[in-house]
Amino acid sequence: MAAPTPRIEPAASTAALSHADSAAAIAALAFGQAGYGAAPNLTHLRHLALLPVETLELDLSDPLQRQFGDYELLELIGEGGMGVVYRARQRSLDREVAIKLLAAGPWASREFVERFRREAQNAARMQHPNIVAIHEVGDAEELHFFSMRLVRGGSLATLLKSEGRLAPRRVAQLLRTVAEAVDYAHGLGVLHLELKPANVLLDEDGTPHVADFGLARRLDSARAVDNDEVSGTPSYMAPEQADARAQKLTAATDIWGLGALLYELTTGAPPFVGESPQATLRLVVDGRLRSPRERVRALPRDLEAIILKCMAIDAAARYASARELADDLGRFLDSRAVHARPQNAPQRCARWVRREPRLAVAVVLVVCALAGGLAATAWQWLRAQHAAERAAAERGFLVGVFEQASPDLNRGQPFTAHQLLEKGEHQLAAGAAGDVSTRIDLTGLIGRLYWQIGDYERARPLLERAVADGAAAGVDDDVRSRNLAALADAEKQQERSVQAIAHAREALQAAERAGGGDLSPARRTLANAYVGGGDAERAVPLLEAALADDRAAHGERSREVVADLTLLGYAELERSQLDASVATTRRAIAAATALGERQSSEVFDALGNLATALGNQGKLAESEQALREAVEIGTRIYGADHHDVASARSNLLLALEREGRFAEALPQRLELIRVAQRHRAERPEQLAYFYADAAFDYDELGRFAEAERTAREAVAIWDDIRGKAEEWHSAETFRTLATALEFQGRYAEAEATFRRTIEIQARHEPASSIWLNRTHGELGDLLRREHRLPEARREIDAALAALPASAGLGRARLLALRSAAEIDDGDAAAADASATKALATLRTILPPGHFLLRGALFAAGRAKLARGAPAAAEALLREARATCLADWPADDPRALEVDVALANALAAVGRRDDARALRARVKPTLRAARTPQATDLLAQLRSP
Repeated sequence: MAAPTPRIEPAASTAALSHADSAAAIAALAFGQAGYGAAPNLTHLRHLALLPVETLELDLSDPLQRQFGDYELLELIGEGGMGVVYRARQRSLDREVAIKLLAAGPWASREFVERFRREAQNAARMQHPNIVAIHEVGDAEELHFFSMRLVRGGSLATLLKSEGRLAPRRVAQLLRTVAEAVDYAHGLGVLHLELKPANVLLDEDGTPHVADFGLARRLDSARAVDNDEVSGTPSYMAPEQADARAQKLTAATDIWGLGALLYELTTGAPPFVGESPQATLRLVVDGRLRSPRERVRALPRDLEAIILKCMAIDAAARYASARELADDLGRFLDSRAVHARPQNAPQRCARWVRREPRLAVAVVLVVCALAGGLAATAWQWLRAQHAAERAAAERGFLVGVFEQASPDLNRGQPFTAHQLLEKGEHQLAAGAAGDVSTRIDLTGLIGRLYWQIGDYERARPLLERAVADGAAAGVDDDVRSRNLAALADAEKQQERSVQAIAHAREALQAAERAGGGDLSPARRTLANAYVGGGDAERAVPLLEAALADDRAAHGERSREVVADLTLLGYAELERSQLDASVATTRRAIAAATALGERQSSEVFDALGNLATALGNQGKLAESEQALREAVEIGTRIYGADHHDVASARSNLLLALEREGRFAEALPQRLELIRVAQRHRAERPEQLAYFYADAAFDYDELGRFAEAERTAREAVAIWDDIRGKAEEWHSAETFRTLATALEFQGRYAEAEATFRRTIEIQARHEPASSIWLNRTHGELGDLLRREHRLPEARREIDAALAALPASAGLGRARLLALRSAAEIDDGDAAAADASATKALATLRTILPPGHFLLRGALFAAGRAKLARGAPAAAEALLREARATCLADWPADDPRALEVDVALANALAAVGRRDDARALRARVKPTLRAARTPQATDLLAQLRSP
């Protein structure tokens, strides 16, 4: 909306307006055209002190203008040809809604009002989850309005503006939902006639909702409506809609609009754009549509075919219904042949192979190298019982697939492995792979290759189909084992631990039955599933057996040994064997580097594990370096937006957090949440992780209410995707939530949440786990604050006894917590020893001034004060205060407890004025806090 301009003075009276002036005012307000003369006098409408006539924007700084019948207008959120839309609160029901006001306001003609009401009535008839619901239609203050559901996530237009063109699968998912909603409207006899990105709203989960039925028309008994006017947005109008002399409008008109949406979302540009609206309409009528793949070469041909079928000039050539379009988009998403695109003739393939035999062979070799494993699979087929038939089927299949890389078809452009796999799927769907056994093995192969390039969403349905069909057809155990193992890997990547373990066990059993001798791949798969499910103990024997076999068969420098070592290092990390994990993972990376495969998915995974282990050892610079290399490799392999790369970016933010730069990390974590929200349907668990990470940052910044809210968002997602938030992956979320509750003074809730965290961790982690024992220590510290000192000391001592000596950072932090409990229990000598040991360890690990030194410095200062050494206590406490984060709010309890101890130390060394000044600053904050900890700290403040 344009910036406000000076208010136009009203004319003498409404009655004095000429007919032309009235029409001009209506046009100005309805269609945003300026320069039509003065507005009518509205002094009798004291609530409507309007801004410039071309906006109908109410002045919401005026309390009178904010009140609108039962609604309080909060902000302007949109405008169009017929109306302006505000976010509003409906007072009677205490809910936020969107309210649309007729743009012409009090000037509106009867016809204009009727058209506005017709929009509301058409929308109100429809009760569909993806059509914006209408709540109320009426008028107030001489303005006509209707209220509707408030959809908070923007529109497809805003999404395009912020992100540019979208990924093809995401577009298909969005438009399948939109097409289903439009089909529902058609079933009720309503044509939308204004389908464009701005009229498809997105909720906070990224789900689309069709809105704005301002141009909608009712179908007659023949399922058509006369085209008696040209109305709509030119770039998205169907040819018959753009020409008033053309045939009637039907459901096919909206099919064109859906095709235009598909076109713009996949290419980033509307299908038709001329120098003027009239020029655009001429382009539409002439049907001069530029092919989507001319704009985006990587666009899948099947999706292009769907778009072009929607936008056929002849309405009869389009989809017969929006439901058929939705179904075809579903076929595209399920990797099945779409109805919009017939298969290529076999003769075309053979002709190209005969014409370019050398190029055909080169393409085959290149693709085989990219895909990996294809030659080995073909060799196994050739040795099977029906070798000749299956080899012939294989050759026909490969020729049909590789023909798609022809330069004739691709105009010399590179052809990716991903595109080739898509073509292979279509060939399979068309029955181009011979007998059932061959077809099943090829289906599994394509699924495995999708998994290897990181497309788990496309891999899993194919692998599930291969496994199910293989069981029904009784395929060989070696084929069954490969497909089951690949399915288990894909499920593990998608956090489906129970299913992954079950299928991995079946894969190992099938491999043992097959008797081929090489059980290492199936062992690795089962071990990976065990580690992913939090059972690293059971993984280690499997990996040790696989490693021994692979060394004997392939030597130390082999892909198989790299895979074994990478997984073994991961299992050792999960068992808190940090030194062993670092050593094993470095061996895996060295072996991959010697093979010339530093830029591989195995090294990407290994670097992530190495970074975690190094970080837990306190080697922060080395940890950050490993993460940066992992992000670089992952981006090169998978692309910047891949979920594994997003996770690596999230882990890289730990480097900032380990330096206490939580305020710098938090906005980036919130951005990762926004990215993950767009993919919530495919990977909800990643969104839960990112919410938990952001909650942790809020916690560390002392923003405990926001930490609690964000952690509960993560818990809600775990509940949604698992039925209960009791899985291993949700434990860290509960720990963060417990800390937020503790520092808000809600000790009982915090204790229950800490204990719930421990229950979850104990089911999935060994007794020596760093994370499990950290939670035990934090529970002990909470019990100390509750003055339950024997319980607190037992909890912390048990954690220290269980934690391995290699966990230097973890042990030092537990020692600092034990010192605090010993001080409160009156054991000053023991407290001094514990704190001194903790501080000595941390000073060797952390740089000077690091925020993690605060706990040990604080405990050491209190211990020195309790032992009658106030000068030493003062020095330690001042150092502790210097390590407090500058971003903490004034009432942060961690800073306040240091200030209280420091005030006591100052008083003890005779610096009473300094002590009094510090006490005067701290006391009001403590009194205002009204938490149990604040009460305790007030009691600790001694008079000078």
